[in-house]
This record gives sequence, C-alpha cells and structure tokens, in this order.
Amino acid sequence: MLLDEPLSALDRALREHLVGVLDEVLRATGTTAIHVTHDQDEAFALADRVGVMAGGHLLQIDRPEMLWRHPASAEVAAFLGYDLPLTGEDAEALGLGALAASAVVALGPESLTRDPGGVELPIVDQLPRRGYIEVGVRLPSGRRAELRVPDRLDAETVAVVTGPDAVAVVAS
Repeated sequence: MLLDEPLSALDRALREHLVGVLDEVLRATGTTAIHVTHDQDEAFALADRVGVMAGGHLLQIDRPEMLWRHPASAEVAAFLGYDLPLTGEDAEALGLGALAASAVVALGPESLTRDPGGVELPIVDQLPRRGYIEVGVRLPSGRRAELRVPDRLDAETVAVVTGPDAVAVVAS
C-alpha cells in the first residue's frame, strides 16, 4: 500500500494518535506499506526501514536505529539534524577524541547533557521549544551546539558532557 503523506494536514496531537493507530492496523493485517512523509518522528515511529531521499535519489535505507546512529553520509546526517563534523578540538573537550580520531563524528541535538563535572561552555542563546528550552552553547572551536533543559538557565555558562552513544558515526 502506498501512503503519500496521509497525516500531513493534521494537528500534532491527532497525527501522533493516528501514527499509533496506523502502525497497529498495518502490523495486525500484515500489510506492507510505503509511507511517504516529511515528518522524521512519524517515519521513525512507523517504519521497519526508513529511506532518506534528496534530489530524487535514495541516499540511505536502513532500520531506524541504524540510520540514526550510523548515517551513510554527511548529507544524511545533516538531514537528520546532526551538526557536522565535530572538530578534533571539540571532540577532545567533550571526551570523544579517540572516537573522532578514527571516524567522522556528528553531534546531534540531544547529545549534550548537563553535568556539574563536565566541560564548562558559554551559553549563547536560549530558545523556547515545545516542552523544553534549547540552550545554545559555544564549543571550543567557536561553533554552536545545543542541549535541552526543562527551564531557562540563569547563568552565563553550563557544564556539559556527552558520550560515544550520544553521537552518530558517519560512514563517509
């Protein structure tokens, strides 16, 4: 069955509810479907395999968790929201130097977490989002990265950590 953006015109709450219903119906009936969407959350929630296309070309197809952790290219990683590449200087500061020495490492939007024992980074902005605050920080290289916190921070810096399981290793 081909489903071409069947949920795109719906509000967020109804879309999220119908994603669950659609998943349940397709699995219960054993129906194979191609579901076209621009909503990454929708794709990852429904799919056994996700394909990323750009310019009419299929860039990667894989299980959602493999696609997320191991994008096949910088283009796929950027599409998924990763910031590329993590510089050697930034990788060292974040404790990822060994990983970055052997692979291209992409820092994702939820890779950084607050930790009093982490590296202290200057806060550059704080943007309200749905259910959280996106805190922009400046990495040692000068590039901006972000972390999510429940409330605004009343400080000029924040201590952060990340780990190898919180970043993507880009294939090429």
